[in-house]
Amino acid sequence: MKPSRNIQMNKTWLVIRYEFWRHVSRRGFLFAVLGLPAIFGLIMGVVILFFEAKSNVPVGVVDHSGLLLDPAAYVPAHDGVVPVIGYPDEATAQAALDSKAIQAYFVVPADYLATGRVTAYHLGDTYTGIYGDFNDYLLASLLAGAPPAVARRFIDDPLEVTFVSLSEVSSRGDPLAVAVPYVFGFMSVMAIFTTAGYLLQAVVDEKENRTMEILATSLRPEWLMVGKIVGLVGVGLLQLTIWSLGLAAGFLYIRSRLPALPMPEIPLSLALITLLWFLPFYLMIAALWAAIGVSVTEASEGQQAAGILSLLTMAPLWFAFLFFESPNSPLAVTLSLVPFTSPLTVIVRWQAAGVPAWQLLLSWLLLAGTAGLAILLVGRLLRAGMLRYGQRLTLREVATVLLHR
Repeated sequence: MKPSRNIQMNKTWLVIRYEFWRHVSRRGFLFAVLGLPAIFGLIMGVVILFFEAKSNVPVGVVDHSGLLLDPAAYVPAHDGVVPVIGYPDEATAQAALDSKAIQAYFVVPADYLATGRVTAYHLGDTYTGIYGDFNDYLLASLLAGAPPAVARRFIDDPLEVTFVSLSEVSSRGDPLAVAVPYVFGFMSVMAIFTTAGYLLQAVVDEKENRTMEILATSLRPEWLMVGKIVGLVGVGLLQLTIWSLGLAAGFLYIRSRLPALPMPEIPLSLALITLLWFLPFYLMIAALWAAIGVSVTEASEGQQAAGILSLLTMAPLWFAFLFFESPNSPLAVTLSLVPFTSPLTVIVRWQAAGVPAWQLLLSWLLLAGTAGLAILLVGRLLRAGMLRYGQRLTLREVATVLLHR
């Protein structure tokens, strides 16, 4: 007598909880989740220390135009501005630079209003923010006689431009748009490698020590694999959430120390697209990893096959620059519809110029359908794999099992 559907679902929920806590409590998982933010924080800490060490070192100015304010009387518009020291000539400023009293000096020529050129001298290790700070000082000097509201308007936001693209290419106004797909791709692949590898190893071990056979006596193989895969997806979502929060917190902290750093604008629609494609994509990959684990006898064999699939999923990043140039090209549309490459391709194209609604719908349906089919078929492979103790399934046997009704 077969167990009822409710009993099967209750037992599947137990498998989900077990698999989730089993992998979350692994030392390798804790190292992967906390190690990457720690490494990122260490790198950013070094960057901050480097920039802050230079942000307090003054810069010199030699004014031959007579247009600049007295540096001692200059009041910056915000805190954290590099101090400015005036020098009568280049020789004095150069001596101060050689003695490391300043990190650079600017020379404003007498014909500045005609040429608009300023020369900067430095030793090659300056703080990059000095150019923006000196530009603010120059603007404040030129607008010294203007009404305060007008001067503040030019200093705070001197030029506000709206770009209207008349071609297929568009960055959607985000200066960091190109980086978003790469960040998502890196985080996704890292999550897949660190979590799906656990499932592959667990399936191989449980098949060899015949734990699978014991579990299959009270739970159908299909439901068993659903529990394992859903538990793994929960682990992956937790990992990505921790990484995303850590990345956001680190970036906000860095920006608080370096105000000149631009703030990326990530539209809510992009976050929704990412989530909608990530979930079925993760289900599909997890099911394929489990199918590989069922078919092989050693985890090392499965990792080789899994590596090939991982390279396939990362293929859109190889063509990302082409997608930004021609987001609606035949190659871009094709990769948007292939389940293995659709998540990253859709995100890149969405950032570049948007994706037609019919392509979004068809892409998601194909991905979700493939994920559901992969979960169904991995249960069939598990039935056959349990009968092949100590032996791997050949490609012909795998095809026979999947095509058998």
